[in-house]
Amino acid sequence: MQIIKAITQNVGPRMGLVLVLAVGFICAVRAYDPKVCERQQNVPYTRLAYRSRQEPYQKHSFWIGSETKYRTVYGWVEEVDYKIETKRFCCNGYEGSIFNCMPVCSKGCSGNSYCTAPNECGCKVGYGGANCDPICSRCGKNEYCLMPDRCACKEGYQKVHNDGECLPVCPELCVNNNFCAEPGICECKLGYAKSQIDSSCQPVCSSKCGPNSFCQEPNVCVCEKGYQADGEGRCLPICEVDCGDNSQCVRPGVCECEASYAGEGKNCLPVCSKVCPDHSSCLTPSVCICDPGYTMKGDRCEPHCPKKCSDYAQCTAPNVCECYPGYVATGEDGKCEPKCSQGCANGFCFSPEVCVCSIGYLMGPNKTCEPQCSLNCVHGECTHPETCSCESGYRFQGNSQHICEAVCEKGCEHGDCVAPEICLCHEGYQPLPNDSGSFVCQPVCQTNCVNSTCTGPDHCSCLEGYVHLSLSTCVPHCSKGCKFGDCLEPEVCACQPGYEQTDMGCTLQTLQTLQTTSTSTSFSDSTSTSASTPTDTTEDSTSIDMVSQLPDTNCSQECLCWNEFDELGPLNNAKCVNVCVDDHDKPCLELRECLCDPSSGQLVCGGSGDYSSEVVRYICKAAKPKATSNQGKNDAAKAEPSQTHKNRSESSNWHSVVGWCIAVVVFVAIVATAVKFYPKYGKKHSYEVNEALCENSL
Repeated sequence: MQIIKAITQNVGPRMGLVLVLAVGFICAVRAYDPKVCERQQNVPYTRLAYRSRQEPYQKHSFWIGSETKYRTVYGWVEEVDYKIETKRFCCNGYEGSIFNCMPVCSKGCSGNSYCTAPNECGCKVGYGGANCDPICSRCGKNEYCLMPDRCACKEGYQKVHNDGECLPVCPELCVNNNFCAEPGICECKLGYAKSQIDSSCQPVCSSKCGPNSFCQEPNVCVCEKGYQADGEGRCLPICEVDCGDNSQCVRPGVCECEASYAGEGKNCLPVCSKVCPDHSSCLTPSVCICDPGYTMKGDRCEPHCPKKCSDYAQCTAPNVCECYPGYVATGEDGKCEPKCSQGCANGFCFSPEVCVCSIGYLMGPNKTCEPQCSLNCVHGECTHPETCSCESGYRFQGNSQHICEAVCEKGCEHGDCVAPEICLCHEGYQPLPNDSGSFVCQPVCQTNCVNSTCTGPDHCSCLEGYVHLSLSTCVPHCSKGCKFGDCLEPEVCACQPGYEQTDMGCTLQTLQTLQTTSTSTSFSDSTSTSASTPTDTTEDSTSIDMVSQLPDTNCSQECLCWNEFDELGPLNNAKCVNVCVDDHDKPCLELRECLCDPSSGQLVCGGSGDYSSEVVRYICKAAKPKATSNQGKNDAAKAEPSQTHKNRSESSNWHSVVGWCIAVVVFVAIVATAVKFYPKYGKKHSYEVNEALCENSL
């Protein structure tokens, strides 16, 4: 009622009444429409609500500093609530808008029907029955209902006139007392019968006609020309003297040939105005008759074969069938099949000189069926469908059945067999000089291998008893070391002056040996020069052993040991490692496997110089002290790490003492300040607690 009053006040009494009626009509239609269903559902909506919330704020104090507290704030906020609404929708079996719910047929309807109710089809107007066939009020003989109220002739029938009956149609015209009785079938008219000679329709007389007479029409016998009926049903010649057939007595005793006949009166033969075709003769004037075994078709006498000739064959003589050109008779039944003079290997002859390939074959450019392989036959040919055969000198690669690889019977180590018995060496390898077909690829080293052999591209392997000095140079190795001497040959040391060769290496000579040596040796200037030379050599050898192994001079040449390093700096848990000099220095760095980074002076091992996880970088840990002799250098190298450790230990103790002193002073100052200001802080803290409680209660 409130809605009706509101409409009346806004639009006037009359318009309000119209709108009310319209709304009522729509609601009534909606309420009673069986296609529309309803359901209740919760619908979310937003509304404003007055709520409280905790708001943080910063409060500063002298002792604690800034701290976060909370207070209660009230205000309007948006909240989501739900209300129940009625939703209308098309019931099950219907779809579309609620104003036009259409039925749905899941299986669809045929062309002449439509969906009238869920999964129910109804025929269109003009159609009926279970299959919704067209309906015609009436169709004549040999007709059927093509569409509603429209009839059409059946197959093999047609109308001569639009409003006439449907008559059968014969491809060949039915003549000589014939008519088309059924589609493609000619039959004789009533009173006629087919002749056994030429299948033509001849009149039939119920009673046989007498001599010299013939059945001219059904049940009508007449005398032949030159004869006349005698009243008793017989035909007699008019002439007193009997005339021959096809002649008549024109006057008594005189016989003449009838019209269209020629002869001497007694031997009158019919004369045809047109020449009769082959295999025929003139039966009556202007009428030709085919010879036995032939039938008249148009103006020609064609041979007749009682048994129909097979496909691709024709009747060339009475009861004789011959195949068309390009076809040949096969089998006992004489069926004509197409002929291909060249044969059809891997296929069959589809038509004369036309082959069709079998499955798996395709016609090639030479007009022969070639096998096909879906995968390309590499170094081979497709010999059968999906079957490859390798060329000579090739064999199948692994488990492949279509890829053939070249075969080198003599082998092809460090190379690729690119063609039968042709070997191409890999990069870094070359054939042996004067190779006589052994196909051996030897490695190539750009630099000369000293005391070593080239075992890989640019890789030299030391001989037995030698170790690497550089990538291409090997020096003798003495497993027990050559202290106070030089390793000149594997396991052979050359001792310095004043030392002698023993099982333990170079040992200091005894006093007697030194005296003997000093007696037999002069100490001239040249001798002094010679004596100083080994010492220098020893020092140089040590330098070579310890320093010259560095890959690049930009690295620290004075470094004795290295520490692991990453992008964050030296690793605390990394162990100090030495540079490898001999087998006794473990653990040690193999400098042959490391590179120098000139920009940073760091040693990069295991990679190409980048900072990947697979690369280990090292920095110099301890410098090699400079001394005049090898023994001095070794002692300095051993002493320096311990001295460094000692200095670091003392520095660390001093820093600890200073730190403890500062901590004690700071602690005493804090305690004094707290005692002095504690009463004020207690009161202030109590006030802040009470204030917070009040705020929370609000």
